[in-house]
Amino acid sequence: MHAWPSNQRLVGFVAVAAILLRQANIGRADDNQPSRDEILSTVREWIGRYGKVDLSATIDVSYLVDGQSSSETSTVLIRREGMRALLSTKSCFFEPGKRDPTCRQLDQIVYDNDDVLMCGAGLTPTLARVAEGGDLRVSLLSKRIAGKQDITRETVWDGLNDGAAALWIIGYRPLLDYFDETAQVEVQLGESVAEVTATSVHGDATIELDGTTGWLPKSVRIVKRADHLLMGKSLSEATDGKADNITFLLNVTKYLSDPDVQWLPRQITVERKTNWKNNNTDIATTVIEIQSARFDPELKDADFKSSIEIPVDYEVGIVGASHLPYVWDGRAVIPGIPEKSYTRPRGGDFSPSGGSRFQLLITFNVMILVAFVAVMWRRSKTSLK
Repeated sequence: MHAWPSNQRLVGFVAVAAILLRQANIGRADDNQPSRDEILSTVREWIGRYGKVDLSATIDVSYLVDGQSSSETSTVLIRREGMRALLSTKSCFFEPGKRDPTCRQLDQIVYDNDDVLMCGAGLTPTLARVAEGGDLRVSLLSKRIAGKQDITRETVWDGLNDGAAALWIIGYRPLLDYFDETAQVEVQLGESVAEVTATSVHGDATIELDGTTGWLPKSVRIVKRADHLLMGKSLSEATDGKADNITFLLNVTKYLSDPDVQWLPRQITVERKTNWKNNNTDIATTVIEIQSARFDPELKDADFKSSIEIPVDYEVGIVGASHLPYVWDGRAVIPGIPEKSYTRPRGGDFSPSGGSRFQLLITFNVMILVAFVAVMWRRSKTSLK
């Protein structure tokens, strides 16, 4: 989970907030100038509302890769509170040339100790229930056990790809990261509108803020070029030097207000264009419909559990340490007994290297039904050989 932005990361946005607050006549009565604390409070409130949230949404994605189109539709449940988080995704992926979709549920649970439990199973095309013989897979990512951990509370949202814009995560970075202490920021003001541009190590960003909705972003444009960071690597390194640039264009097309009369996006569209050095362009269009959003909800332990039923004594794979026996005891993952026979997934080797168990990708999980970046890069690398 992304923590509250630090004071340093807010430096770029402080200047923006000061201008906006002044324009809105928000400030102290004596000199009509907002204090530093008031500015930081306004910015933190805007982002911080999503730090403790119970949110559900539908995400529809259409792909155009190598001239072939495909689509994916998902229902998503997101819960965040303190160190804990739940991301539950039910998805159907429609592959080219196939009539019936492939449907799966993937639940990712972030615990207080930083461990991430991932469990996935097959679904019927209606997403109503886990299909019989649903190929249940359960894995635990744990640095304390395996010594490394590829998916953390900060990166678990990457599995949503552009759907993470529901949490103001764009281009695999929180929006405020594009305005950190290293960024060059410029602001242009109009009537009830402000345009903010910034250049940072994460990309070139342009944001249009709408004064009629409490200065929420109306549109966001992020351009990542060869030396910009993408998931911890430069774009050039992440794509083996084959991508020229990636553009993310976000537009908020519908708004709603919560019971406290606070505006928030209802419908968000994100168009991503990846321009390759061989002159090919891959396009993905993501439409996010926020079905419900509760801010600062009262969440209980039961709210951070998977709806997938995991049998007691079901074997759990430790990513990066598959030789260690761990099992599900009905409530948590615990050490198993060596040489004891436990319930195992059907279909072959349970270890990550076996290729038939949870199939965890470093960037995203194929259980989310072929995440966009993995699809584009894998196919494009093949076509460029």
